[in-house]
Amino acid sequence: MDSESTGVSRRAGTGASEQADRSADRARQLREQLGRLERQEKAWRAGSEGERLVADALGRAGWPVLHDQPWPGRDRANIDHLAFSPDRIWLIDAKHWSGEVGIRDGVLRQNGYSRSMAVTKAQVAANDVVLALGTGAPPVHPVLCLTGSGTDLAPTTVEDVVLVGLEHLTECLGPTPTLDVELALLMAKVPEHLKGTAGPTARVAPSKERKAPEAAAAALRRRKHHAGAGGQTSPQRRAASRRGMGRPPRPSAARALISVALLALLVWFAFNLDAVFMLILPVAQWFVGQLMP
Repeated sequence: MDSESTGVSRRAGTGASEQADRSADRARQLREQLGRLERQEKAWRAGSEGERLVADALGRAGWPVLHDQPWPGRDRANIDHLAFSPDRIWLIDAKHWSGEVGIRDGVLRQNGYSRSMAVTKAQVAANDVVLALGTGAPPVHPVLCLTGSGTDLAPTTVEDVVLVGLEHLTECLGPTPTLDVELALLMAKVPEHLKGTAGPTARVAPSKERKAPEAAAAALRRRKHHAGAGGQTSPQRRAASRRGMGRPPRPSAARALISVALLALLVWFAFNLDAVFMLILPVAQWFVGQLMP
């Protein structure tokens, strides 16, 4: 009986072929991962270039501006630019898109694909900044600025978000404001307000103030449970209640005095054993004499 008929032998090269298949599958996965990372790198570099172009345009025009600010409540998102004027704040999101960009039938599109999500994100970001700054702050207006394709696009509006090409950005924002003390103070407080805003998933632990009424109510229920008729409690029930809560009944003054006296007597005996022996010896001798005939 040969080894092949017993099932022990395998076709030559089978093991190596299986290893090669596994290596090929792993290589395919790595190539796909590499492709995703390269696309992400390209997108991030394009975004960085767009933000730089907007910053340069605002800087040349002399606009008071904060760059790369935290998005309130979102750890991994940021706001590209906040340009300040006395009566409003412009929230500017740079879009370094390629291809054909425009509005069709009220929808922002790039190469025919809807970019409504970019519009929605700008609206949400502006609203979050308003909430973070609180009352008294100027209104926040969202802007999508095209820095790749469509840089010559004249200002237009889609769903209350301004869409404008980079070439028309500063004229769209209006006259360059003067950086006075009031505007400087507003700009100084904005970063702290944006950083200090809790995220949507943040949870606040119950405070001691909220726990206090609950504890008081629980104690009241316990007292009512142990109360007798007419709401009065007997000494026995009060003692039982204290024991139930882990507190022993308070000793009386007489009992405490007796305990102290006994303790003092024991201490005296410990330090005066000879005197105690001399006192007990005559009594013991008399007792023994009575027992002897």
